[in-house]
Amino acid sequence: MNNRRPLLGLLKYAFYSARGDLAFALLFGLAVGILSLIADNYLISQTLFPLLISGGPAYVVIMKSEGTPLWDQFQVAMPIKRKEVATAPYLGVLLASLLGIPIFVVISGIRFILHEGSIGSMLSTGISYHATVLGTILIMSALLYPLAYTKLGQRSLQGLFVMCTCVAAAINSAILIGGNNLGLPEMVITSLNITISGIAFFVSLFIARQIYAKIDF
Repeated sequence: MNNRRPLLGLLKYAFYSARGDLAFALLFGLAVGILSLIADNYLISQTLFPLLISGGPAYVVIMKSEGTPLWDQFQVAMPIKRKEVATAPYLGVLLASLLGIPIFVVISGIRFILHEGSIGSMLSTGISYHATVLGTILIMSALLYPLAYTKLGQRSLQGLFVMCTCVAAAINSAILIGGNNLGLPEMVITSLNITISGIAFFVSLFIARQIYAKIDF
């Protein structure tokens, strides 16, 4: 059997079970984007809109990927390796983070036409905010998934989610503040943010696969 098919099936299951909440998250983000065009408010257009359109779908998939013991047992019984089961949530987060890009591009294009701002400045700011949101999501996922497979995660997954989100936001803020204090250009800070969070994400994937392989259901 092609190993890609079971993994694809897990991803389809994750997005199918979350389809209603994903649609709401995207529509709500779109509504906020339209509001930002009407109100032309910096807080809405440069902070709230990127946060909702980039982070909303990813957080929905993360919350829906908790699973149950019965589902875990079913996954282990399928013709798929455990390491692929542990990989599916990570791929789901990455894919969900990309869902809002078309909406962001359209809203940003309309804003450029309406307000005749600098396209370079607009793209730089947009990429920077998206990198901030994506970096927080990647670090939060990097902390959450390995711990979710331990006794700590089994005791209180919601508490673990909140804790990981707070820690990820703190790490992300430290990167931004540290970069600004060092006088680094915005794009350098953005690259540093994505690099650090990306490394943490992929190291976490390796660790989670090792932990999941040893779980006794």
